[in-house]
Amino acid sequence: TSGGGGGICPAVVIATATFGPSVQLDILRGFRDNFMSQTSSGRWLSRTYYRIGKYFAAWLIDKPLVKNTLKPYLNVFVKVADWLK
Repeated sequence: TSGGGGGICPAVVIATATFGPSVQLDILRGFRDNFMSQTSSGRWLSRTYYRIGKYFAAWLIDKPLVKNTLKPYLNVFVKVADWLK
């Protein structure tokens, strides 16, 4: 879905593929809904990410080494998103 309901959220497709269901996803969804969606540049960035991220996430699904490499970088973004809330 594209909103905060269940299923894979397009705004966090790479994080979903990397972390699976998690607190990190909740933080990123909150960042998208409460911060990014408030500006036209944030909405543009989200739309662009929806288009590109889904392809990278599909590729990432069966790549545990790449996922483990991405986790520390995504965690930095999660910490910043959590701080901004």
